[in-house]
Amino acid sequence: MADVVATVLEALAGEPAVKAGAVLGLEPATVERGLGALLPVLLAGAARLFGESGAQPLLAMAEGALAGGNPLDRLDSVLGDETARAELLEDGQAMARNLMGRNADGLEAGLASLLSVQPATVRQMAALSAPLLIGGMARASGGALTGESLGALMSSARESLSGQLPAGVATLIDPSWAAGAPAAPPPPTDPQPQGRLWLPWAIAGAVAVAGLVGLRSCQQSGPAVDESRPAVALGEPLDQTVALPRGIIIVVRQGGAVDTVRRYLATAEAAGRRFVIDNLAFDEATNQLTGESQQTIDGIAGVMKAWPDTRIRLIGFTDDVGDAMENLERSQARAAAVKGALVESGVEPERIEVEGRGEAEPIAPNDTEEGRAENRRVELEVIGK
Repeated sequence: MADVVATVLEALAGEPAVKAGAVLGLEPATVERGLGALLPVLLAGAARLFGESGAQPLLAMAEGALAGGNPLDRLDSVLGDETARAELLEDGQAMARNLMGRNADGLEAGLASLLSVQPATVRQMAALSAPLLIGGMARASGGALTGESLGALMSSARESLSGQLPAGVATLIDPSWAAGAPAAPPPPTDPQPQGRLWLPWAIAGAVAVAGLVGLRSCQQSGPAVDESRPAVALGEPLDQTVALPRGIIIVVRQGGAVDTVRRYLATAEAAGRRFVIDNLAFDEATNQLTGESQQTIDGIAGVMKAWPDTRIRLIGFTDDVGDAMENLERSQARAAAVKGALVESGVEPERIEVEGRGEAEPIAPNDTEEGRAENRRVELEVIGK
Protein backbone atom coordinates (compact mmCIF):
# COMPACT_ATOMS: atom_id res chain seq x y z
CA MET A 1 0.00 0.00 0.00
CA ALA A 2 2.71 2.46 1.03
CA ASP A 3 4.68 1.89 -2.19
CA VAL A 4 1.75 2.60 -4.50
CA VAL A 5 0.36 5.60 -2.63
CA ALA A 6 3.77 7.08 -1.95
CA THR A 7 4.74 6.68 -5.61
CA VAL A 8 1.76 8.73 -6.75
CA LEU A 9 2.17 11.41 -4.10
CA GLU A 10 5.88 11.80 -4.76
CA ALA A 11 5.16 12.24 -8.48
CA LEU A 12 2.71 15.02 -7.64
CA ALA A 13 4.97 16.85 -5.20
CA GLY A 14 5.92 20.44 -5.98
CA GLU A 15 4.95 21.99 -9.31
CA PRO A 16 2.48 19.24 -10.32
CA ALA A 17 0.49 19.97 -7.15
CA VAL A 18 0.40 23.65 -8.10
CA LYS A 19 -0.86 22.76 -11.60
CA ALA A 20 -3.43 20.35 -10.17
CA GLY A 21 -4.59 23.11 -7.85
CA ALA A 22 -5.09 25.44 -10.81
CA VAL A 23 -7.15 22.78 -12.58
CA LEU A 24 -9.30 22.08 -9.53
CA GLY A 25 -9.46 25.67 -8.27
CA LEU A 26 -7.81 24.75 -4.96
CA GLU A 27 -4.69 25.64 -3.02
CA PRO A 28 -1.88 23.10 -3.61
CA ALA A 29 -1.94 22.16 0.09
CA THR A 30 -5.63 21.27 -0.17
CA VAL A 31 -4.92 19.17 -3.26
CA GLU A 32 -2.17 17.34 -1.38
CA ARG A 33 -4.40 16.66 1.62
CA GLY A 34 -7.26 15.59 -0.61
CA LEU A 35 -5.22 13.19 -2.70
CA GLY A 36 -3.51 11.90 0.42
CA ALA A 37 -6.92 10.94 1.80
CA LEU A 38 -8.41 9.71 -1.49
CA LEU A 39 -5.64 7.44 -2.72
CA PRO A 40 -5.80 4.93 0.20
CA VAL A 41 -9.59 4.83 -0.16
CA LEU A 42 -9.32 4.10 -3.88
CA LEU A 43 -6.63 1.49 -3.33
CA ALA A 44 -8.83 -0.20 -0.74
CA GLY A 45 -11.62 -0.16 -3.31
CA ALA A 46 -9.31 -1.80 -5.84
CA ALA A 47 -8.57 -4.58 -3.35
CA ARG A 48 -12.30 -5.04 -2.74
CA LEU A 49 -13.01 -5.19 -6.47
CA PHE A 50 -10.21 -7.69 -7.01
CA GLY A 51 -11.61 -9.87 -4.23
CA GLU A 52 -15.11 -9.77 -5.72
CA SER A 53 -14.40 -10.08 -9.44
CA GLY A 54 -10.76 -11.03 -9.91
CA ALA A 55 -8.19 -9.20 -11.99
CA GLN A 56 -10.25 -8.51 -15.11
CA PRO A 57 -12.07 -5.29 -14.02
CA LEU A 58 -8.80 -3.75 -12.82
CA LEU A 59 -6.94 -4.84 -15.95
CA ALA A 60 -9.67 -3.19 -18.03
CA MET A 61 -9.22 0.03 -16.04
CA ALA A 62 -5.47 -0.21 -16.51
CA GLU A 63 -5.86 -0.63 -20.26
CA GLY A 64 -7.74 2.68 -20.41
CA ALA A 65 -5.57 4.58 -17.92
CA LEU A 66 -2.29 3.44 -19.49
CA ALA A 67 -3.35 3.60 -23.15
CA GLY A 68 -1.34 6.76 -23.82
CA GLY A 69 1.46 5.82 -21.46
CA ASN A 70 1.64 5.92 -17.68
CA PRO A 71 -0.06 9.16 -16.57
CA LEU A 72 2.61 9.60 -13.89
CA ASP A 73 5.18 9.83 -16.70
CA ARG A 74 3.21 12.54 -18.55
CA LEU A 75 1.91 14.76 -15.79
CA ASP A 76 2.72 17.93 -17.76
CA SER A 77 0.40 16.78 -20.54
CA VAL A 78 -2.25 15.45 -18.19
CA LEU A 79 -2.39 18.67 -16.17
CA GLY A 80 -1.50 21.20 -18.85
CA ASP A 81 -3.22 20.02 -22.03
CA GLU A 82 -6.97 20.61 -21.97
CA THR A 83 -7.83 17.71 -24.29
CA ALA A 84 -5.63 15.17 -22.51
CA ARG A 85 -6.90 16.34 -19.14
CA ALA A 86 -10.55 16.11 -20.18
CA GLU A 87 -10.07 12.56 -21.45
CA LEU A 88 -8.28 11.49 -18.29
CA LEU A 89 -10.91 13.03 -15.99
CA GLU A 90 -13.77 11.52 -17.98
CA ASP A 91 -12.27 8.04 -17.69
CA GLY A 92 -11.19 8.68 -14.11
CA GLN A 93 -14.67 9.58 -12.92
CA ALA A 94 -16.04 6.16 -13.86
CA MET A 95 -12.97 4.44 -12.40
CA ALA A 96 -13.27 6.27 -9.09
CA ARG A 97 -16.95 5.48 -8.67
CA ASN A 98 -16.29 1.81 -9.39
CA LEU A 99 -13.44 1.72 -6.90
CA MET A 100 -15.39 3.48 -4.15
CA GLY A 101 -18.37 1.20 -4.64
CA ARG A 102 -21.94 1.74 -3.54
CA ASN A 103 -20.96 4.02 -0.63
CA ALA A 104 -19.12 6.49 -2.88
CA ASP A 105 -21.52 9.31 -2.02
CA GLY A 106 -20.88 8.90 1.70
CA LEU A 107 -17.12 8.88 1.26
CA GLU A 108 -17.27 11.94 -0.99
CA ALA A 109 -19.46 13.81 1.48
CA GLY A 110 -17.10 13.05 4.35
CA LEU A 111 -14.05 14.23 2.44
CA ALA A 112 -15.87 17.35 1.29
CA SER A 113 -16.62 18.32 4.89
CA LEU A 114 -13.10 17.51 5.98
CA LEU A 115 -11.49 19.60 3.25
CA SER A 116 -14.10 22.41 3.32
CA VAL A 117 -14.89 21.95 -0.37
CA GLN A 118 -17.95 20.89 -2.33
CA PRO A 119 -18.67 17.19 -3.00
CA ALA A 120 -18.33 17.94 -6.72
CA THR A 121 -14.75 19.08 -6.07
CA VAL A 122 -13.99 15.82 -4.25
CA ARG A 123 -15.48 14.02 -7.24
CA GLN A 124 -13.05 15.87 -9.52
CA MET A 125 -10.12 15.02 -7.25
CA ALA A 126 -11.19 11.37 -7.26
CA ALA A 127 -11.42 11.42 -11.06
CA LEU A 128 -7.84 12.71 -11.18
CA SER A 129 -6.63 10.29 -8.49
CA ALA A 130 -7.99 7.06 -9.97
CA PRO A 131 -5.91 6.97 -13.20
CA LEU A 132 -2.85 8.16 -11.29
CA LEU A 133 -3.36 5.33 -8.79
CA ILE A 134 -3.41 2.87 -11.71
CA GLY A 135 -0.16 4.48 -12.86
CA GLY A 136 1.32 3.95 -9.41
CA MET A 137 0.23 0.33 -9.43
CA ALA A 138 1.90 -0.14 -12.82
CA ARG A 139 5.14 1.38 -11.53
CA ALA A 140 5.04 -0.82 -8.44
CA SER A 141 4.65 -3.83 -10.77
CA GLY A 142 7.70 -2.91 -12.81
CA GLY A 143 5.90 -1.00 -15.56
CA ALA A 144 3.06 -3.30 -16.59
CA LEU A 145 0.11 -4.82 -14.81
CA THR A 146 -0.73 -8.50 -15.16
CA GLY A 147 -3.13 -10.75 -13.32
CA GLU A 148 -0.24 -12.14 -11.31
CA SER A 149 1.24 -8.75 -10.37
CA LEU A 150 -2.21 -7.41 -9.50
CA GLY A 151 -2.80 -10.36 -7.20
CA ALA A 152 0.42 -9.65 -5.32
CA LEU A 153 -0.34 -5.93 -5.11
CA MET A 154 -3.91 -6.40 -3.91
CA SER A 155 -2.89 -8.97 -1.32
CA SER A 156 -0.31 -6.56 0.06
CA ALA A 157 -2.75 -3.66 -0.08
CA ARG A 158 -5.49 -5.55 1.73
CA GLU A 159 -3.10 -6.64 4.46
CA SER A 160 -1.78 -3.12 4.96
CA LEU A 161 -5.11 -1.31 4.68
CA SER A 162 -7.01 -3.66 6.97
CA GLY A 163 -4.54 -2.69 9.68
CA GLN A 164 -4.57 1.06 9.02
CA LEU A 165 -8.04 2.10 7.92
CA PRO A 166 -10.38 2.73 10.84
CA ALA A 167 -13.26 0.29 11.16
CA GLY A 168 -15.80 2.79 9.87
CA VAL A 169 -13.90 3.39 6.65
CA ALA A 170 -13.20 -0.29 6.14
CA THR A 171 -16.90 -1.01 6.56
CA LEU A 172 -17.86 1.51 3.90
CA ILE A 173 -15.42 0.06 1.40
CA ASP A 174 -15.82 -3.64 2.20
CA PRO A 175 -18.10 -4.88 5.03
CA SER A 176 -15.97 -8.01 5.43
CA TRP A 177 -13.12 -5.86 6.74
CA ALA A 178 -15.11 -4.31 9.56
CA ALA A 179 -14.46 -6.82 12.31
CA GLY A 180 -11.35 -6.11 14.30
CA ALA A 181 -10.01 -3.25 12.21
CA PRO A 182 -7.95 -1.06 14.55
CA ALA A 183 -8.19 2.67 14.88
CA ALA A 184 -5.91 5.01 13.00
CA PRO A 185 -2.43 5.43 14.51
CA PRO A 186 -1.76 8.67 16.41
CA PRO A 187 0.44 11.36 14.86
CA PRO A 188 4.16 11.15 15.57
CA THR A 189 5.58 13.43 18.23
CA ASP A 190 8.48 14.65 16.12
CA PRO A 191 7.70 17.64 13.88
CA GLN A 192 7.64 16.94 10.16
CA PRO A 193 8.83 19.13 7.28
CA GLN A 194 6.36 21.84 6.30
CA GLY A 195 4.32 20.99 3.23
CA ARG A 196 4.45 17.19 3.48
CA LEU A 197 0.75 17.06 4.25
CA TRP A 198 0.32 13.49 3.10
CA LEU A 199 2.23 11.82 5.96
CA PRO A 200 0.75 8.40 6.76
CA TRP A 201 -0.80 9.49 10.06
CA ALA A 202 -2.43 12.47 8.38
CA ILE A 203 -3.78 10.25 5.64
CA ALA A 204 -5.25 7.85 8.16
CA GLY A 205 -6.83 10.66 10.14
CA ALA A 206 -8.32 12.25 7.03
CA VAL A 207 -9.77 8.96 5.85
CA ALA A 208 -11.12 8.27 9.34
CA VAL A 209 -13.12 11.49 9.33
CA ALA A 210 -14.33 10.86 5.81
CA GLY A 211 -15.47 7.37 6.69
CA LEU A 212 -17.27 8.34 9.86
CA VAL A 213 -19.21 11.06 8.08
CA GLY A 214 -19.96 8.64 5.26
CA LEU A 215 -21.28 6.11 7.72
CA ARG A 216 -23.78 8.63 9.05
CA SER A 217 -25.01 9.39 5.54
CA CYS A 218 -25.24 5.74 4.56
CA GLN A 219 -26.58 4.12 7.72
CA GLN A 220 -30.07 3.82 6.22
CA SER A 221 -29.02 1.41 3.48
CA GLY A 222 -25.38 0.50 4.22
CA PRO A 223 -23.84 -2.02 6.58
CA ALA A 224 -24.31 -1.83 10.33
CA VAL A 225 -22.65 1.12 12.05
CA ASP A 226 -20.65 0.80 15.25
CA GLU A 227 -22.56 3.31 17.37
CA SER A 228 -19.91 3.12 20.09
CA ARG A 229 -17.47 5.12 17.97
CA PRO A 230 -17.33 8.78 18.99
CA ALA A 231 -19.10 11.32 16.83
CA VAL A 232 -16.88 13.66 14.85
CA ALA A 233 -17.82 17.33 14.56
CA LEU A 234 -17.02 18.84 11.19
CA GLY A 235 -16.98 22.56 10.46
CA GLU A 236 -18.69 24.28 7.59
CA PRO A 237 -16.53 25.39 4.65
CA LEU A 238 -14.76 28.59 5.63
CA ASP A 239 -15.37 32.04 4.20
CA GLN A 240 -12.33 34.09 3.32
CA THR A 241 -11.76 37.66 2.23
CA VAL A 242 -9.89 37.83 -1.07
CA ALA A 243 -8.22 40.74 -2.84
CA LEU A 244 -8.75 40.66 -6.62
CA PRO A 245 -7.18 42.73 -9.41
CA ARG A 246 -8.34 46.34 -9.80
CA GLY A 247 -8.56 46.75 -6.04
CA ILE A 248 -11.72 44.65 -5.64
CA ILE A 249 -12.34 42.80 -2.37
CA ILE A 250 -14.82 39.92 -2.09
CA VAL A 251 -15.77 37.26 0.45
CA VAL A 252 -15.79 33.72 -0.94
CA ARG A 253 -16.47 30.25 0.38
CA GLN A 254 -13.24 28.24 0.21
CA GLY A 255 -13.44 25.71 -2.60
CA GLY A 256 -16.83 27.01 -3.74
CA ALA A 257 -17.77 28.09 -7.24
CA VAL A 258 -16.75 31.74 -6.87
CA ASP A 259 -13.40 30.73 -5.40
CA THR A 260 -12.84 28.26 -8.24
CA VAL A 261 -13.84 30.73 -10.95
CA ARG A 262 -11.55 33.48 -9.68
CA ARG A 263 -8.58 31.08 -9.62
CA TYR A 264 -9.40 29.87 -13.13
CA LEU A 265 -9.59 33.42 -14.49
CA ALA A 266 -6.15 34.12 -13.04
CA THR A 267 -4.63 31.35 -15.20
CA ALA A 268 -3.84 31.27 -18.91
CA GLU A 269 -6.26 28.40 -19.48
CA ALA A 270 -8.62 29.02 -22.39
CA ALA A 271 -12.27 29.91 -21.92
CA GLY A 272 -14.86 27.16 -21.96
CA ARG A 273 -15.05 25.77 -18.43
CA ARG A 274 -18.39 25.41 -16.63
CA PHE A 275 -19.03 25.68 -12.90
CA VAL A 276 -22.06 24.76 -10.80
CA ILE A 277 -22.90 27.87 -8.77
CA ASP A 278 -23.25 26.83 -5.17
CA ASN A 279 -25.01 28.74 -2.37
CA LEU A 280 -27.80 29.96 -4.64
CA ALA A 281 -31.34 29.59 -3.33
CA PHE A 282 -34.74 30.57 -4.70
CA ASP A 283 -37.94 31.21 -2.83
CA GLU A 284 -40.12 28.11 -3.04
CA ALA A 285 -42.07 27.83 -6.32
CA THR A 286 -40.75 31.20 -7.52
CA ASN A 287 -37.81 32.51 -9.48
CA GLN A 288 -36.79 35.03 -6.81
CA LEU A 289 -33.35 34.66 -5.25
CA THR A 290 -33.29 34.54 -1.46
CA GLY A 291 -31.21 36.89 0.65
CA GLU A 292 -28.73 34.14 1.49
CA SER A 293 -27.69 34.11 -2.18
CA GLN A 294 -26.37 37.67 -2.07
CA GLN A 295 -22.82 36.76 -1.05
CA THR A 296 -22.55 34.48 -4.08
CA ILE A 297 -23.95 37.19 -6.38
CA ASP A 298 -21.55 39.75 -4.92
CA GLY A 299 -18.66 37.35 -5.42
CA ILE A 300 -19.45 36.64 -9.08
CA ALA A 301 -19.99 40.34 -9.74
CA GLY A 302 -16.67 41.18 -8.08
CA VAL A 303 -14.83 38.55 -10.13
CA MET A 304 -16.32 39.90 -13.37
CA LYS A 305 -15.32 43.45 -12.46
CA ALA A 306 -11.80 42.30 -11.61
CA TRP A 307 -11.47 40.60 -15.02
CA PRO A 308 -13.46 42.96 -17.28
CA ASP A 309 -12.87 40.93 -20.45
CA THR A 310 -14.73 37.97 -18.98
CA ARG A 311 -18.02 36.97 -20.59
CA ILE A 312 -20.25 34.28 -19.15
CA ARG A 313 -23.28 32.18 -19.98
CA LEU A 314 -25.70 31.31 -17.17
CA ILE A 315 -27.40 27.95 -17.77
CA GLY A 316 -30.43 26.92 -15.71
CA PHE A 317 -31.44 23.31 -15.02
CA THR A 318 -34.25 21.57 -13.16
CA ASP A 319 -35.04 18.08 -11.95
CA ASP A 320 -37.47 15.90 -13.93
CA VAL A 321 -40.51 16.47 -11.70
CA GLY A 322 -43.45 18.07 -13.50
CA ASP A 323 -44.07 19.12 -17.08
CA ALA A 324 -40.94 19.22 -19.24
CA MET A 325 -41.93 22.47 -20.98
CA GLU A 326 -42.67 24.20 -17.68
CA ASN A 327 -39.32 23.00 -16.35
CA LEU A 328 -37.59 24.43 -19.40
CA GLU A 329 -39.26 27.80 -18.83
CA ARG A 330 -38.44 27.70 -15.11
CA SER A 331 -34.77 26.96 -15.79
CA GLN A 332 -34.60 29.92 -18.20
CA ALA A 333 -36.31 32.20 -15.69
CA ARG A 334 -33.99 31.29 -12.88
CA ALA A 335 -30.89 31.81 -14.99
CA ALA A 336 -32.37 35.19 -15.99
CA ALA A 337 -32.93 36.00 -12.30
CA VAL A 338 -29.25 35.43 -11.60
CA LYS A 339 -28.34 37.67 -14.53
CA GLY A 340 -30.68 40.36 -13.20
CA ALA A 341 -29.03 40.20 -9.79
CA LEU A 342 -25.57 40.50 -11.36
CA VAL A 343 -26.65 43.49 -13.45
CA GLU A 344 -28.01 45.14 -10.30
CA SER A 345 -24.58 44.57 -8.77
CA GLY A 346 -22.92 46.50 -11.58
CA VAL A 347 -22.07 43.92 -14.26
CA GLU A 348 -22.77 45.04 -17.84
CA PRO A 349 -25.71 43.01 -19.21
CA GLU A 350 -24.03 42.44 -22.59
CA ARG A 351 -21.38 40.34 -20.84
CA ILE A 352 -23.94 37.79 -19.68
CA GLU A 353 -25.85 35.30 -21.83
CA VAL A 354 -28.74 33.25 -20.44
CA GLU A 355 -29.95 29.79 -21.39
CA GLY A 356 -32.42 27.30 -19.91
CA ARG A 357 -32.04 23.56 -20.45
CA GLY A 358 -34.75 22.25 -18.15
CA GLU A 359 -34.39 18.58 -17.29
CA ALA A 360 -31.42 18.02 -19.62
CA GLU A 361 -27.96 17.01 -18.41
CA PRO A 362 -28.74 15.71 -14.90
CA ILE A 363 -25.66 15.44 -12.70
CA ALA A 364 -27.31 13.08 -10.20
CA PRO A 365 -30.12 10.49 -10.24
CA ASN A 366 -33.60 12.01 -10.10
CA ASP A 367 -34.97 9.16 -7.99
CA THR A 368 -33.91 10.69 -4.65
CA GLU A 369 -34.56 14.12 -3.14
CA GLU A 370 -30.81 14.67 -2.78
CA GLY A 371 -30.27 13.91 -6.45
CA ARG A 372 -33.13 16.16 -7.54
CA ALA A 373 -31.71 18.97 -5.42
CA GLU A 374 -28.35 18.65 -7.18
CA ASN A 375 -30.05 18.79 -10.57
CA ARG A 376 -31.90 22.03 -9.71
CA ARG A 377 -28.97 24.30 -10.38
CA VAL A 378 -27.56 27.23 -12.32
CA GLU A 379 -24.21 26.78 -14.00
CA LEU A 380 -21.76 29.47 -15.03
CA GLU A 381 -19.87 28.92 -18.28
CA VAL A 382 -16.93 31.20 -19.07
CA ILE A 383 -17.27 31.94 -22.79
CA GLY A 384 -14.64 34.68 -23.00
CA LYS A 385 -11.69 35.75 -20.90
